[in-house]
Amino acid sequence: MIKYNLEKAINELDITPNRLAVLAEVRPNTIGDLIKGNTKRIELETIEKILDALNYEASRKNKKYYQIQDVIQYEIENSPEPDYGSYFNRETFELLRRILKKTPIQTRIRGLELTNYAELLALYEENITKGVILNSTDNYNALEDALLGMRNQLTQNYLSELVYETSYSKFRLTEKGREFVKLLKKYGTS
Repeated sequence: MIKYNLEKAINELDITPNRLAVLAEVRPNTIGDLIKGNTKRIELETIEKILDALNYEASRKNKKYYQIQDVIQYEIENSPEPDYGSYFNRETFELLRRILKKTPIQTRIRGLELTNYAELLALYEENITKGVILNSTDNYNALEDALLGMRNQLTQNYLSELVYETSYSKFRLTEKGREFVKLLKKYGTS
């Protein structure tokens, strides 16, 4: 199904359809048809002219840059909503993913000297799921050191926990953490 978004862009810029037609050098009826969704066919050149006009007006008003999906886009009818599991909805997953992606971490892992929490979680899920044993000597390999560096942030978001065994304690992913990593792998870390 084709979805027409031009009316929203015009409202955001607080311009009239006629003003857009003049700026884009297209017929006012073309703009009107796009707004109403009455267009059967549109030339790429026309879309380009409309986008150029929208972006010209947006730059004058310090507004966002407009792209083709701000004018017209394709949506799959009856497409199921993504499944975010029992712990997350789209909003909480996106927020947490953004926080962890923006949190840099330096590691001693070759090739990953500077990365972010989300990337490290997705790459080393199995290691964290099994758990990283905490020892009193602080003698950790590069991977354990990097994973332990994430412990506080992950624990604050209930993605990991500290488990006390008889002779040691370990840091591992919670069920919520495992579900989060599964979503990271499914929907990407960016």
